[in-house]
Amino acid sequence: MGTDREEQLEEISVEEAKGYMEEGHFGVYNMLPKFRASISFLEKREGRRAIITSFDHVKAAVQGKTGTRIL
Repeated sequence: MGTDREEQLEEISVEEAKGYMEEGHFGVYNMLPKFRASISFLEKREGRRAIITSFDHVKAAVQGKTGTRIL
């Protein structure tokens, strides 16, 4: 869960996401698989975007109010 060093990631690039992954910023069993899947999705075709959020916050995430958007 949250730590005193946790940072809210709102909009990041694929390269930034890869850097965070390499530095070990995401939990192996919670956030890391989501970031791996998102990057895989994005790298398969140009112009895609990914949003990482909880199901309960999908509407707000699509509106850009919450979640992490990877471009």
